[in-house]
Amino acid sequence: MRECHRFPSFRGLLLRFGIRSTVPPGGRACQSLLSSGIVLALTGCSSELPAPHVVLVIVDTLRADALGCYGNPQNPTPHLDSLAAQAVRFDQAASVSGWTLPSVASLLTGAWPTVHRALGKNTRLTPITTDVPTAAELLSQRGYRTLGVANAAFLSPLLGLDRGFDEFDHRHAYNWEIRRAAESMDTALERWKEDLESPTFLMIHLFDPHLDYDPPAEFANLYVEGRTDPPPPLTMKQCRALGAHPNPQRARANVEYMEGLFLAEVTYVDQQIERLVDELKQMGVYEQSHVIVTADHGEEFWDHGGFEHGHTLYEELVRVPWIWKFPESFAWRGKVIKEPVQTLDFLPTLFAAQDWYGPQFGGSSVLPCLIDEPGQRRLIHGEATLYGADKFSVRRGRYKFIQDRSPQARVREELYDLNVDPGERNNLVKSLPEVAESLRHELEKHREAVEREGRSMAQPPVRNMSPREVEKYVESLEALGYVRDE
Repeated sequence: MRECHRFPSFRGLLLRFGIRSTVPPGGRACQSLLSSGIVLALTGCSSELPAPHVVLVIVDTLRADALGCYGNPQNPTPHLDSLAAQAVRFDQAASVSGWTLPSVASLLTGAWPTVHRALGKNTRLTPITTDVPTAAELLSQRGYRTLGVANAAFLSPLLGLDRGFDEFDHRHAYNWEIRRAAESMDTALERWKEDLESPTFLMIHLFDPHLDYDPPAEFANLYVEGRTDPPPPLTMKQCRALGAHPNPQRARANVEYMEGLFLAEVTYVDQQIERLVDELKQMGVYEQSHVIVTADHGEEFWDHGGFEHGHTLYEELVRVPWIWKFPESFAWRGKVIKEPVQTLDFLPTLFAAQDWYGPQFGGSSVLPCLIDEPGQRRLIHGEATLYGADKFSVRRGRYKFIQDRSPQARVREELYDLNVDPGERNNLVKSLPEVAESLRHELEKHREAVEREGRSMAQPPVRNMSPREVEKYVESLEALGYVRDE
């Protein structure tokens, strides 16, 4: 049975109409919004507002600076740029991690990785703890139909990413075999059209920009200037060899070739985003929907001497696009938020925008940024590496502090001024010791808090997510009739 949606509080109405109030921001979604003595005459408002649809698109491995609206001079994403012009664009959005499982789990729970427990090294990973509710579970409780379309092993039902979804169409793929964005979008839209009346939460995960780099040929030709040697798909092994060429000029040309194929994948995904927006408009649901586009992490092309992702917390891996088109009842269009935020804040922001009560999220609503209300400077934390030693980071304003927990680390601590050094080249730990000490204190305080909370959660079992083990799982599902014939 679907619950009735209560009439929003006074502050909720102010937010819907884009009006700034004197009410202090509620912060976390579970906090009550305070009443106000201001009288606002609203005419023609229904006593019950329909629940908006929520469409969340997660593009795997999408660096923020790959998009035109985030400064890419090649303008590879005209359709996402167009969406951003009608939406809110968070210019300094960060993922909590530089790899898929912890970052998507945080996006879907509003909890820190240390709390939701979806972590691990290499192929030995743990699912989301059952003690933390997911977005699909929370929205299902509010009467939503919940649909998920996902790709890749790190979003597997084995890891709890399917919890709460009425339908979760997942493809167990690795780098060398993926379901392209067009097919994923076909599946998502077909499922939606089966019921146009119910409020729907739709999550679409698109894997294309991830390795192997294998864009459709017509897109590759836009960025690689006719080069086809070696021909796509480029594997991890090939990319590492190309980037390590002993001739520096040849190595740079090779990296540009890889970056071109990566951008081609992004442009192909951009075309599918246009298709999604067009279909939502044709179905008559676009204006009444939250449409959110973001990424789980970015990609390193030797920015700091390495390649791919999962190994650092530098900006090329954790700075991600975050574009949010609110329903038409909200007044925000074409707004750019410069204040640092993180995708962990997705759920608390959604709950605050709709004036819903929910659990105590680890993140906090970004609505105060949208209505220009003053507040405490936000601390942006990062954690969880897939490869190598554990790393943690904290950002406050312009300064970012990174700590490597390995006793053998060549550089244990790093401090960067992102305003003047966005590429994180000049370590300021020794030249700004007071700033470093302050952020070190904030980082340790945060770590102690999340570790304490994490210890209170049920510890999930370790899963071996190697291709061989996952194949056994898929075969068992097929034997039981749970996997569709292709």
